[in-house]
Amino acid sequence: MKIVLAILILSSLVPSASSFAALGEQATSIDADSGKLSAKRKNADVFQKYSVQVLTSDANTIREFVDNQGVIFAIAWQGLDPPDLSVILGSYYSGYQAADKATPKKHGRRNRSVKRENLIVETWGAMRTLHGRAYDPSLIPAGVSLNEIK
Repeated sequence: MKIVLAILILSSLVPSASSFAALGEQATSIDADSGKLSAKRKNADVFQKYSVQVLTSDANTIREFVDNQGVIFAIAWQGLDPPDLSVILGSYYSGYQAADKATPKKHGRRNRSVKRENLIVETWGAMRTLHGRAYDPSLIPAGVSLNEIK
């Protein structure tokens, strides 16, 4: 009985995945991402049309691109392994899974692009130097180039 009670107490202290800032959501809970992804938040880089919140861990650096209204319009990463896409894609994740299954796999190729109408996820690199980005084209602020999302 004590074990069950301890598990219930501990599970109530852990935020659910839906409380994390994710693509297309408000950036107000980016601090929660750092806990879920075992990362530390660094100071934001601020540009004219957006800011970039940086989360770093031993394995990855994740950059969340936030427009002036506080919405995450893109996420980019680099590191030893891919981040937990279910966390950073949020409500887009189920659509990503379906599109990923429908996208043919090319053997021997490290570059991959999974596309849907409202989501593009691109990955590239080699073992231990993986890169990627995810974005909703409809959320990218006018005047912001895809080359800036890296």
